[in-house]
Formats: sequence, C-alpha cells, structure tokens
Amino acid sequence: MDIEHIYFHFPFCSTVCPYCGFYATRGERQEITLLVDALLKEIEIQANQFRLNPKTLFVGGGTPSIAKPDEIDRLLSAISKQYVKEITIEANPRTVTLEKAARWKQSGINRVSLGVQSMNEKELLILGRRHKPSDVIESVNKLREVGIENINFDFIFGIPGQSVESLKRTLQLGLDLGPKHVSLYGLTYEEGTPFYEDMKKGKYIPDERKEIEMLNFAVQLLADHGFIRYEISNFALPGYQCLHNLAYWKGKDYLGIGPAAFSTVGNRRWCNVADHTRYVEELQKKRLPVASMEILDEELKRKEKIFLALRTAEGLPLSQCSEKEKKNIEWLIKEGFGQIEGSRFILNFRGFLVADSISVYFI
Repeated sequence: MDIEHIYFHFPFCSTVCPYCGFYATRGERQEITLLVDALLKEIEIQANQFRLNPKTLFVGGGTPSIAKPDEIDRLLSAISKQYVKEITIEANPRTVTLEKAARWKQSGINRVSLGVQSMNEKELLILGRRHKPSDVIESVNKLREVGIENINFDFIFGIPGQSVESLKRTLQLGLDLGPKHVSLYGLTYEEGTPFYEDMKKGKYIPDERKEIEMLNFAVQLLADHGFIRYEISNFALPGYQCLHNLAYWKGKDYLGIGPAAFSTVGNRRWCNVADHTRYVEELQKKRLPVASMEILDEELKRKEKIFLALRTAEGLPLSQCSEKEKKNIEWLIKEGFGQIEGSRFILNFRGFLVADSISVYFI
C-alpha cells in the first residue's frame, strides 16, 4: 500500500506554552539526538510495511525549528521525495536563522508555518511565547532571501485581555508581511494545561460574544486581502492551500512518525506512545511504539468523512448522505446554517461557528 502523506512529530520546545494541549516537552540536546535516531528507525520499520511515496511531508511539533538543520535533513533524506509536492516545517520565529533557512531549502522544504500567534508583545507574554513581533519580520525576510515564499502565519484570537482593535492590528501587521496562508484559531482552554487551571480559578473568563466579533472581522479582512476560507480555521491565497491538511480533511490515509503521532491507513488507526523516552526505548528494541490501535468499519469512516467535509468550503457531497442525513440538511438550511451549492451542502459563517455541534446530526 502506498503512503502519500507523512507527518513527523517533533515534541521538543525551548519552553512549553501554557495553553498548548499537544504533546510537547522541553528536551536536552542528547534527547533530541536520540529522538532523531528513533524517528529514522520508525521510518525504516514502516518502509518494510508500506511503500513510502509521499506527496506531502509535514514536520510539526513542538518546535522542530530548534533541531539542527542536519537532523531535519536526515529525516527528509530517509524518504523518497520523487513525488513530493509540499514539505512543511513548523517554526518559532525566534529560531529562524539564515543558515537554517538555507539548509531547509536545500533539504526540499518549500513551506514554512510560523507560530506568530500575535503581533502584540503583551499578548505574546500572556501566551508564554518567547519571540517578539520583530522576530516575525526578520524570519520572513530570511526565508524569502533563500527563496522560500510559501509562508503560513498561525494567529490566535480570544487571548486574555485582547481587544478587537488589538486583533485588527495584529492581522494588519501580519498581512503587510505578505504571507500566502493564514491559520486562525480561537484560544481553547485544554484540560491539563495551566490556562485551563487559571480559567477554573476565574483568572481567565472567555468572552464568546467578543470572540465571534473578532472572528467576523478577521474573516472579512482576510477576504478583502484575497484569502479564501477553505476550512474553518484556514485561509489561503489562490493556489496556496496546504496540501497536507487538505489530505486530512478529505479522509486520505496518512502515516504519523514520532511520539504521540496518529496514523490512519486503510481500516486501521493507531497512536504512538505520548512519551519520548518510551518512544526511543521501544525503537531501540526495533519495536513500533504503538500505544493504541483501532479498527475502523466502513460506516465509521463514512461518517468521519462527513464530519471533516463539513469543516471545509467544498462542503459535503449529497451523494454521500443517507435519506435521514438529507432531512437533517433540510432542517439546517431552514435554520440558516448553510445552503446547497450544486450537489453539495456547505455551511455558512453561522454554521461554521457551531460546526462541531452540527456534526452530531451526522455521527
């Protein structure tokens, strides 16, 4: 079986942000070296089970940009890039150097996702971010100097103390730098994070009405600058949609390499151990570090595709829906959550706000 989409999870960060709900941890230099060796071993084992002929590669985290360029190159060189169209690396703006950017380019990386989050220093401090707005500007200049033009900015809205005017300024400053893609996420208080504990104590109180106002403004501003909202949280200039994420949203098979990484291949879904020490130990013993495995039946896969399709601008093909689901769609249209365009049901702005709740009607 061919694997066309591969994700590497690099869990290490210089500091772990207090809002982050992903598996991330601080790592010493020796731990990073051991992890890279283990990632390569996992690739080797998986290559004996599947044909690794990816169209997209995504190096995420964590903060993979703290790794040495040689380490990133070793990972990417371990897999054939004959058919690759897109290779993305996530980066903290503070960690981007001209040398790293040049080496990334040589390794085949043609897309960089910068964790900007805000262009306001006070908001960055609240989020536990160590970079400054000036680092974003410098990073973009360095990436462009080596010929990497496909740059994504991650932004967060709903930051404690953030005003609508502050978000406007962040977005405008960001757009002035000319990114090709923007990911815009509402701050969530994930259980187990310091932010979640602060919310329970009443230190942070989410304001849903203000967040909707922020999102409404942001969607309009991005549209005015030519960005297409092709998924609930993702906006791109024409031709710059993230091919890797599109594969997820279309329900394509993908292989996750690294601690806590998920994979879905055929009717199997599995997750690696969310512990980099155990991950390394298992692979040193030449064992796959799988923590859990699930067998997916066809009906579950069909419903998951519906859930993912509802998050996209392409919407849900009516041909995939049962008669009961089509009646649910009629009700959703009547209630003003979406419309039929051609042979697809597509959520509107109001529908996107409650997409997770709407998906319950189809699962």
